[in-house]
Formats: sequence, C-alpha cells, structure tokens
Amino acid sequence: MNFPKRYVRDVGTLFKDSLKQKQFYDYLLEKGTEFNSLSKSKDDPEIAKECVAKAPKECFYNAQRCALDTSAEYYEGFGVCNGVVPTEHGWLVKEGKVYDPTWERMCKTTEYFGIEIPKDEVRKSWVESGMARQLLWEKIHSEIKDSR
Repeated sequence: MNFPKRYVRDVGTLFKDSLKQKQFYDYLLEKGTEFNSLSKSKDDPEIAKECVAKAPKECFYNAQRCALDTSAEYYEGFGVCNGVVPTEHGWLVKEGKVYDPTWERMCKTTEYFGIEIPKDEVRKSWVESGMARQLLWEKIHSEIKDSR
C-alpha cells in the first residue's frame, strides 16, 4: 500500500462522526488505484506535444487541459512529491503510465492514489464554470448518492 493510499485510509478513520466525509474516504479507498512512478512526457510523443505545464502549481488545470487534448485519462486523488505530505492532486494516466505536467520537473519521486474522472465530466465542468476546478469530491458524492 503506497503512502497516499495509507493517508486516505488513516484520515478516513478520523471522520467517525461525519458521515459525508467518512463515506468520501471509504469510497476512495475502495475504488481508488495506486500508481507508484512517474513517466516522463518525452517518452510519449502525444503527451510531449500537448502536455507542457502552462501554470505552475495548477495541477487540476494542467492535467484537465491535457486530458481534453489527448487520449490520456484524467485522475484525481492524492499525490506525494518527494515523500512529503500527501496533497489533493490531478494527473494523467495513459496505458497504465502516469504523466504529470505539474510535477514532472520538480519531483524526483512520486506516488499517487485516486480515481478516474471521465472526460465528459471534465468538459461539462469547464463549460459550466468557465474554469478548471477540483472534481473529486463532487464525483464521489454523486456516486454515493446514486448508489442509494
């Protein structure tokens, strides 16, 4: 179990009295996928051409924009850069490999744990809000609500 997944597991135990937050962490723990390494964008011509980070420290914008312009999938969850504290983060997955236009140049080691956010949901969010924004909480709470 990688560091971000352990973080989700441990933080989820803190919310015994907050059903909505506990459900979020339980869902993510059950449905999430672990990724333990970062591939370099130069290794994939499509990613190299379309996925240069346009905005430092704007992971959701960088990864969503790239996902909409390429065949890569868009993921959100928690990421760890250089073994520091897990943070909410957005990245790309293509053919099982992680590409991260925001962290690629600044992190020597990375770990990720999250779920795919379908491109149609990313596109809808951009049209409705006019900007990139975090979608993970909304996605999970929608899934929980629909499963009742």
